[in-house]
Order: sequence, then C-alpha cells, then structure tokens
Amino acid sequence: MDRIREYLAFVQRHPEQFVQDPIMPIVLEEEKLRAYEAETGKEVGLLFRSPWFLLAADLIRPEKGELYLYYRILKETDYDGVVILPILEGKAVLLKNYRHGPRRWELELPRGGAELGLSPAEDAVKELWEEMGTKTTELIPLGTVINDTSKVYGALHLFACHIASVGPLQEEECITGVELFTAEECRRAIVDGTIQDSLTIAALTKAMLAGIL
Repeated sequence: MDRIREYLAFVQRHPEQFVQDPIMPIVLEEEKLRAYEAETGKEVGLLFRSPWFLLAADLIRPEKGELYLYYRILKETDYDGVVILPILEGKAVLLKNYRHGPRRWELELPRGGAELGLSPAEDAVKELWEEMGTKTTELIPLGTVINDTSKVYGALHLFACHIASVGPLQEEECITGVELFTAEECRRAIVDGTIQDSLTIAALTKAMLAGIL
C-alpha cells in the first residue's frame, strides 16, 4: 500500500474530514508529504486500514514552529457510530459485556460503529436487534457526542427507545446478561463507578436531563 496515495485518495472522497483552519492547517500536497518522510524517516498518510476504521498520520503546518504529525482515527462514513438506551418498564436496560480493551466485565448500553450505507437510525435498529434481540418502532434522538475530540473524526448518535422485552443476547460478542436500573440507580452507578463506559454515561445523562429516563 502506498500510504500517501491512499491517504490523498481518502481526502478526495471525504474532504469534510480535512477542513482547513489557519490555526492547524493540514499539508495535503503529495510532494511535501514525501519530502517530510524522506527528511525525517517518519511515516505519513494512511498507516492502517481495517473494516471498522483507518489510522492516519496528518502532517500539520503550525503558525509557528516546525511541521509535526498528528494521528487520527478516520472512517469511510460521516459519523462514528451509535449508542442506544433501551427502556423497559421505565428502567434502563444495561448489558453485561466483557470488553477486550480494559479486559474486564462492563455494564454498557448497546452500541456499534457506523456501517457504510446505513443512516444512524438504521444502524441503531440493527445494533439493538443484533445485541439483544429486540425490535423498536420508535427511536428518540438524544443528540450526539464525540468519542475523543483529539483522535476521532465524526460524532456518535445517541438514541433512546421503549421496548417490550429482551430477546436472545449476542453471546458471541461476550454479552451474557442484562440489568435494569432506575434513573436514581443510574445516577448512583455513575458516581460510584459501577458504570464506567463513557458512551453509556453520555447517553444515560442526556436521557435523564431530557426527562426521558
């Protein structure tokens, strides 16, 4: 893979992810990118591609000082993913999920990365069905958040929905159970660290502030 040509091709497909600002302009001229690599020995452009995300090294030309690299996670979609708050009989439904990142069990809401060709709402319905075998006829938008503003392009769309039951769980994704929390129990669990996932905390907080939970 030619890192720089792949990178510039991505720029052409997604110019919105490379908006220029005088405080932190991105170098997008091929000859300048190759010259920087040759002079410094540092890799520039598209470093890694997976089915879910891309890792890029942007070359930044600051107003003052020398050129430097800034690493970002990019996607072929215009949003990062979705988080869904299922509400059953007035209580939040949290999944018991073993997570590889921290290598431990977490209590989380259903969520998933953006899928090419799907809108955020379609993606949310799909994730809800896949992770907990539940269908919904109405999604309540809770707004958006950015997972990590220093590293990630694109927002996560948050939704709530009322469900009638919980179906088969996605055990192959290490989801083994559910727990139901009232709004007050959610508040206590966030404060005492029982719930630590930042995306779950964001969706629960927005729902509670909006009076949905």
